[in-house]
Amino acid sequence: MNADDFPTPAADVAERHSVRLLAGAVGAVLANVEFATLGPNGTAGSVVGVEQRALGVDGLWFPVAASLLVAGVVALDVRRDLTGGLRRVLLALGFLAVRLLPVG
Repeated sequence: MNADDFPTPAADVAERHSVRLLAGAVGAVLANVEFATLGPNGTAGSVVGVEQRALGVDGLWFPVAASLLVAGVVALDVRRDLTGGLRRVLLALGFLAVRLLPVG
C-alpha cells in the first residue's frame, strides 16, 4: 500500500467549509459523549444531559437542538478565526479528556 492508494481531498469542497463542518461535528459529538462524572450522583453523563436536568426538559428535541447549537457556535468560532477556533476546540477536548474521562 502506498500514498496513491488513499483518496485525495475533493477539489470541489473548499477547505474553509470542510474545516467548519468537521469542527461543528466534533462539537456536537462532544456535547453528547458520556463523561465519568457528569451524571447524577457522580455517574456517567453528557453535557447535554446536564443541561437537560438543569432545565427540567425531556424529549428528543432538546439533545438535537443543543447539539446543533454547539455545532453552530463552534463552526462560527472557527469561521471567525480559523487558527484560534481550532485551538479552542482542541483545548476544550483536552480539558474534557483530562478532567472527566475515567482513569484506570
